[in-house]
Amino acid sequence: MANKLLWLFFKCSMIIYNKADRVNDTEQLFSELLTNYNSIVRPVTDHTKALNVSIALFVKSFKEFNEVEETLSYTGALLMTRKDFRLKWSLTVPVSNVWLPEIFLASPATTKIYFVESWNKARIWDDGTIELLQEAMIETTCSLNVKYYPFDVQACDTLLMSLVYKNNEVNLLKIGQTGIDFTLYQNNSLWEITPTSVYAETLTTGTELQMHFIFYLKRKSAIWFAVCTVPESGERIGYCITTLLAIAVYMAIIMDTVPQSSDPVPLISYKLMIDLISSSLIIVVVIFNLRLHNKDGDQKVSCWLMSLYRVLTFYHCKKKKVNPELIHVKDAT
Repeated sequence: MANKLLWLFFKCSMIIYNKADRVNDTEQLFSELLTNYNSIVRPVTDHTKALNVSIALFVKSFKEFNEVEETLSYTGALLMTRKDFRLKWSLTVPVSNVWLPEIFLASPATTKIYFVESWNKARIWDDGTIELLQEAMIETTCSLNVKYYPFDVQACDTLLMSLVYKNNEVNLLKIGQTGIDFTLYQNNSLWEITPTSVYAETLTTGTELQMHFIFYLKRKSAIWFAVCTVPESGERIGYCITTLLAIAVYMAIIMDTVPQSSDPVPLISYKLMIDLISSSLIIVVVIFNLRLHNKDGDQKVSCWLMSLYRVLTFYHCKKKKVNPELIHVKDAT
């Protein structure tokens, strides 16, 4: 009887302070909490209602943005919090001992789609809140819109879903105002982040829920330069050929940078194509001018060239306005 009273006093003191101060107390508490705890059962008193799972994404740095393969990889961490009425103690436990919402990456660029590692631990708080913070290298797909390349802004969407549970069982919510934390973010030399967007969406099936974490990446155009000038028709042929080759090389660089099946086509591609055609025509004109310039002065002009000259002269004179007063003054003189 005395032992039972002593054990009852111990449990009451634990409830009052709601924490374990000694190693033996922690071991006893861990055993008591998880003896009859089933990590498979969803922790809700009413199983007709959905359990709220709050998610936040912490981004530290962007590792690679592969524009050709349309993939984005970055280092960060995923924070998941929820309530469990069966666990109300200040304690850390292995993730295998508590219920998990089975969150996975729905837009993977590799075979890795799960976030939770077996070695990680979950933090249990006094009010029954369970926090799980898992660091990860996230590699996701990112559809590019290169219409305004290289002055473009890309929207990369990281999709998260609950693999097993439907939307009437697990409800995904964002933590805080933004849902994405950049406190530890390290600036990227090629891209800067503009305001982000986080929201949950029910799929067309009506039973699955997915969460969108959208990054808006703006290309730092200061590092880019373009061959924008079209050579004049009076320049040397060497300069014209050099310009033509420069435009061709720049087009090849763009083709290696943007996706092969980009839709829409970048506007700069149309501009460079026009520049390429113009440069080719200019080379032809320069060669023709040089050929005429190098002819002997007493050489007879070709008939077709004289005919072309007369037609152009006639067309030019036809557009001029004639002032009758000037004609009468010339006749009088």
